[in-house]
Amino acid sequence: MGKSATMTERERFLMQMAPNPYDAAPNWEFGFWDATLPAWHQQGLPIDVNSQSAAHRYFGLENPHFGKGYFLPTGATLCLYPSLPARSLGVRDGHELLIDGDGVTYMQMQEGARTIPHYVDHTLKSRKEWDELYKPRLDPTTPGRFPNVDWEAIHQDFDARGAPRFLYLDGFMGYLRNLMGFEAFAMLPYDDLDLFEEMVETLTRIKEAHLDTLQGHVQIEMAHFWEDICYNAGPIVNPTAFRNIVVPRMKRISDRLRAEFGCRYVSVDCDGNFLALLDGWIEAGVNSITPCEVDAGMDILMLQERYGDRCTFQGGIQKKTLISGPDAIDAELQRVLPAVRRGGYLPHLDHACPANVPLDNYRYYVRRKRELLGCA
Repeated sequence: MGKSATMTERERFLMQMAPNPYDAAPNWEFGFWDATLPAWHQQGLPIDVNSQSAAHRYFGLENPHFGKGYFLPTGATLCLYPSLPARSLGVRDGHELLIDGDGVTYMQMQEGARTIPHYVDHTLKSRKEWDELYKPRLDPTTPGRFPNVDWEAIHQDFDARGAPRFLYLDGFMGYLRNLMGFEAFAMLPYDDLDLFEEMVETLTRIKEAHLDTLQGHVQIEMAHFWEDICYNAGPIVNPTAFRNIVVPRMKRISDRLRAEFGCRYVSVDCDGNFLALLDGWIEAGVNSITPCEVDAGMDILMLQERYGDRCTFQGGIQKKTLISGPDAIDAELQRVLPAVRRGGYLPHLDHACPANVPLDNYRYYVRRKRELLGCA
């Protein structure tokens, strides 16, 4: 497919999300791990390519997530507001122990490249902490949570760039997992189902209040939820609690998004194997999922075959193939080509690009993605 010089990024996005696309697909990527660009500087990447946005520009990629991107700058705070006091608890053996604004204690290297933190403890353990520390900071009426913004300037910027308008709405479960930790969140529906429901309802009311502030100001192409609550073996949330508590509340939001804001796509970002939740998400109004991790069994061709008439997908290109070199990259791009041609699929890596991918291999991937998949 050739690339039309007159098609905007918004038009290209809507075209590729529909069946039977007729022009070049959007050239999105999921970004890079913090250690990736420094590693590539040692391999010849210009030193001033030192941010996600700069890297997208350097490689000629469209950039929905970073910098200006496609997400509306509403300034809203959808999590704790105000946050809990963050502080350092000291340094030992080159590692610093810290407490963040969510009350999570974690350890990280004091110097050098940042890695995934090692989480040590969580303040939120029971209804006592929820009632005393957390629920008061999740009050949708707190002054300053939804600041006024200059909608005229925002629309001028999006129109000038021809960019689609996306709305970030955080999630219903992923944030609770962050607050409580993996095990405590997984056990919560069994230990205290009423508290689980109260937490989900509280987050839902913040989203409803946010939509209230947006009425009359904007129409959007896609709304986006972040829900990292699956791993390679499946979800960590109780399926019955998900179906009875989360699905109807998510549907409350997605129904409003479509009725009041013209929203065409409701997207969920969830790593891992999400198949056990997908029917529930679709029932709740979700019709797009990212990043479709191949190692978790989320093969894009299988997903399209089973759900392509009800859901679109993003991602789905195995990031590990970029480590192996040109032959593996070509084979992986050829594997997903039928999904690109079918439409309802935006091709990019199935997560951020890791630091052990050689720079020359990434350059090859970007070039061959344009040549084989017809990306813009």
